[in-house]
Amino acid sequence: MSLVNQVLLHENNRIGADFEQWLEVGGGEGLQKALAHPASILELIKDAGLKGLGGSGFPTHVKWGFIVNQKSEGDKYLICNGNEDEPGTFKDRVLLEETPHQVIEGAVIAAVATGINRIVFYINPELDKALEAMEKAVNQWIESDLYKSVNDLMEGILELRIHRTSGHYIGGEETAAIESVEGKFPFP
Repeated sequence: MSLVNQVLLHENNRIGADFEQWLEVGGGEGLQKALAHPASILELIKDAGLKGLGGSGFPTHVKWGFIVNQKSEGDKYLICNGNEDEPGTFKDRVLLEETPHQVIEGAVIAAVATGINRIVFYINPELDKALEAMEKAVNQWIESDLYKSVNDLMEGILELRIHRTSGHYIGGEETAAIESVEGKFPFP
């Protein structure tokens, strides 16, 4: 018996930007569970042992906990970095083209868990099919009852938007992405 339950790129989920079909294969179930018990999300992330894919393997629940505990009068942003520009890499493209609703659902669950109110999908404009799929998917989410449920729980509007990157390799670096989203030159 395998301890791994492949979800993200499971063949049943690789349906592109068709929201209704995504719901039919179980899409949104994770978010509905999160909405029912938002205070338990960080504990579930901890119990799952979820870690970042950076070199240090930093525990996700700790990173998200920093956001929860951050005192802020203003907006809190989550930037989903899809500025894939390394030669021969296609991970962002595949995820954004084939499973855009899963990407959005994961970001929305993170927002519910941490109190983030602005999600920016930072996408390389050279990934034209990925950009098209994400734009369609974001628009479908904004019109959905699922999105309305999120906004009801959060007592406000969770902004979902696409930001086209500069398309340059350096634009994908963390601080460059933040600068770009703020309307500045993407310089780290």
